[in-house]
Amino acid sequence: MSNEISINISHFKGVTRNMKTTMNQVDCKVDTNESFDKTNLAPFTENLEVLIELISTLDEYKALFDRDIDILNSVGESLQEKDEQLATSTPQAGGNQPLRA
Repeated sequence: MSNEISINISHFKGVTRNMKTTMNQVDCKVDTNESFDKTNLAPFTENLEVLIELISTLDEYKALFDRDIDILNSVGESLQEKDEQLATSTPQAGGNQPLRA
């Protein structure tokens, strides 16, 4: 068992950046103001209403996910700062040492 707990901040930020990029690429390209001009058949209009609701929900999910990623980044930076504080406040031979990115 290792007695070192650390975070590789550059790898961590790379993963969260990739998550954010991937999430931003999710786009259905359907306008939520769409309507049918040539039909009023219930199955089609109901499906369109469901699709519009789904797109709205997806946009809300993307916003929540984006905030979660920002929080993860903040936590990662805090962990790195705490690691550096601990490493510099307790100088021991072979003890905690600050991470090198």
